[in-house]
Amino acid sequence: MTAEKINTIEEDNEFSEFAVVGSNLILLDRSQSEIFQVYSTSNFEKLGSFGKEGDGPEDFSLPKFVKNSVSGKSDEFWIFDPNKKRFQKIKVDKNLASGYSLQENIIMDPKILGSFDINIMPSGKIIGKNPIEGKGSFYLFDPETRELTWQEFHPKIPEESLFKKSKSFVYNSLILHNEKNKKIAQAMYYFNQVHIYDENANLEKTFTLGDLITPDLSEESRSFIPPSILNNFVDLKATDAHIYALYIGLKQSELRENPVENFYSTVYKLDWNGNLIETYKLELLLNLIALDPLNNKIYGLHFKSDKGSFERVPEIYQYNVPID
Repeated sequence: MTAEKINTIEEDNEFSEFAVVGSNLILLDRSQSEIFQVYSTSNFEKLGSFGKEGDGPEDFSLPKFVKNSVSGKSDEFWIFDPNKKRFQKIKVDKNLASGYSLQENIIMDPKILGSFDINIMPSGKIIGKNPIEGKGSFYLFDPETRELTWQEFHPKIPEESLFKKSKSFVYNSLILHNEKNKKIAQAMYYFNQVHIYDENANLEKTFTLGDLITPDLSEESRSFIPPSILNNFVDLKATDAHIYALYIGLKQSELRENPVENFYSTVYKLDWNGNLIETYKLELLLNLIALDPLNNKIYGLHFKSDKGSFERVPEIYQYNVPID
């Protein structure tokens, strides 16, 4: 599938995440004086920026998108800032004259500090993961009772395959909750699988890409991750109708040693019952994707690197894909 580079987005950046919020493409870039860089999805004109890094009550430190709050249908979204220990609901102002307005501010419970990929359910319950100290591959947390329950590691692999590595690291994944379907999608980094759970973390369906390949970390290696370990799913986005899982399927050695131009990514489009609907083979290796239902596009983050150079320049490309 042919990609078109978005040339108006400044290359002098170090953004870590991006998302479509309403009719805006928002980049999170802590290297800038204001973290949230806002572009229009109609012509990719830069509209402005907001959100200073600092110690003040309205400043930010390490904001991350609450991924199930991001939508092309709304100008509001949630972030969680683990350094500030808080959740914030943000509304992007139409003209960015004042940047944004803070709708809500909630202190994070100490029990969920250290979390990644947090989702907030309409009930207020939280879905998250901790790939360092987790006791399962993801958890459900009830802020009223402060009860935290872990979903067991799945699928099971031999203990000798772990080779003293943390289970929560080996089972690291991407988590996304969908309110309409009342389901949770989980895409695995080191397994070639996407799992579908109900809201109580009961497994309903597993999509396996080909034959199941399980990670084996028993290989002797100087590096923390052995060279032969496959990196499978690296990003996960969804609409009410479909799940879009970004797959690279590259060995750790390939990511380290070869120019990224030699490889391409694939997006697998599933329904919320875990059935494969469409496969999009992209002409670039992407690290992240964002969905734009308004303009029927997928945006992808690609790092350009010259052969023999360690410098990686972030670029954003667009693909014309029906988003439903």
